[in-house]
Amino acid sequence: MPPPASGGSTFAEHPDVPAADARLFWSAALDPAALVAEGAPSPRGIDLAALPLRAVLLRGGAEDRLMLARGGRRVTLGVRGGVHACRVDLVFAVPLAGLSAQALGLRRLAALIAGREARALWPPLPKAGRYAAMLSALDARAAGARLRDIAELLYGARAVAAGWSGRSDHLKSRVRRLVRDAAAMQRGGYRALVARGGGSSARGGGRGGGGGALYAE
Repeated sequence: MPPPASGGSTFAEHPDVPAADARLFWSAALDPAALVAEGAPSPRGIDLAALPLRAVLLRGGAEDRLMLARGGRRVTLGVRGGVHACRVDLVFAVPLAGLSAQALGLRRLAALIAGREARALWPPLPKAGRYAAMLSALDARAAGARLRDIAELLYGARAVAAGWSGRSDHLKSRVRRLVRDAAAMQRGGYRALVARGGGSSARGGGRGGGGGALYAE
């Protein structure tokens, strides 16, 4: 497990874990849709272990962190007072300054608990394809790849052979910008994505519901 760095996630997940399966607990200070609630055991509360979705609990600090997820769609919440039983009553604290984003987080939570798809609540991240290319470029650069190698990885050897040394430097410039923007993202630019995206859907593979397991990390 890599040591946690200075970033927006409160738990350092292993980079080999697929995005849809990653146990990510974004800080409420960074993700405006992250929820905060007071928790107390209650026989009429939500039975976390019985929910038809994946539940991951991270203990520590002034509050426990709870992630509920299904198929790449997730909600994270801090539970003040802790989660001391599977059946818990949650009372949410919603700051007026972030009312719109918090309302979105609550609607997402309700959809997950009810087992609804509600895809409109988790819109795909704009420019997701370019961000994926940036990650590939960043990994390739870290492994010592040249710009041309990165271009072949992203666009194919045939396209690079035809356009790399031509009269236009369009392809070279495109790859340079990609590498430059990827480095800026690595230095902290990703924080703006989290704040703007508000927990957009983590697209791709991964397991479906997960089925009610509760994990204490």
